[in-house]
Amino acid sequence: MTMPQIQFRMIEDDLDPEVVTAQTIEIINRWLTDYQITQNDVQKAMLLSHVKAMVERAKTLEKLPEVDPSLFDELSEQSLMLARKTVQLFNRLSNKIAHVIFLLAISKDEYEDAMRIYNLVVNFVKERSTKRLLNSRNFDDFQAIVKDSFGRLS
Repeated sequence: MTMPQIQFRMIEDDLDPEVVTAQTIEIINRWLTDYQITQNDVQKAMLLSHVKAMVERAKTLEKLPEVDPSLFDELSEQSLMLARKTVQLFNRLSNKIAHVIFLLAISKDEYEDAMRIYNLVVNFVKERSTKRLLNSRNFDDFQAIVKDSFGRLS
């Protein structure tokens, strides 16, 4: 299903960022459906946060800090294409911002690994692991804490 090309002119048309954010998420959700990509609640929340920030930047023209593009070398071409399509909805954003919409880039195969990392971070925060991490003196201490935390996640 092809849609007419929409272009949000945030400044010229004095658009409301909240309204445009909701519309952008709607468009992205249609694309995700077309590509049979599903998101969990965490991914949806992170996508909303990133899109909201992108829409604000389109309104304020705030520049992003430099990001090393090699961080995104492992992303699928499909993911990058969806990110580029999202950026193209705005007339004043560069394709550099496409790299920042990394939530579109989590493939089905990488999802489990991403969730394990997310759960590990949550586990560090919930437990007393933060204190243990701060008190670790070397990499072996750090590794033991990570292994212990992963053991509790299983």
